[in-house]
Amino acid sequence: MLPGNVGGAWAMLSPGYQSSTGGYNSYAQFWGSIRSVSVGAVTPQGDNRAVVMLTYVSTSGQVSTENRWIQTDSSSGRLLIAASGL
Repeated sequence: MLPGNVGGAWAMLSPGYQSSTGGYNSYAQFWGSIRSVSVGAVTPQGDNRAVVMLTYVSTSGQVSTENRWIQTDSSSGRLLIAASGL
């Protein structure tokens, strides 16, 4: 979905996590600087958490990789990303 559909991806974040990103404009600004992102290894860590390897290519062509943990929540009836970090 990212970086092409920022609005759709934003809707997949819990309200609390949306707030912690600095808001939609900050989120959209970050993804506006990314040409592509790919997901490598995914390592589950319990029912609602995983570590994912992400590789970003910026609009200037710079490549960077990070391992990020992602926590999900389905208490709203939808599976949303509730938190993430390095």
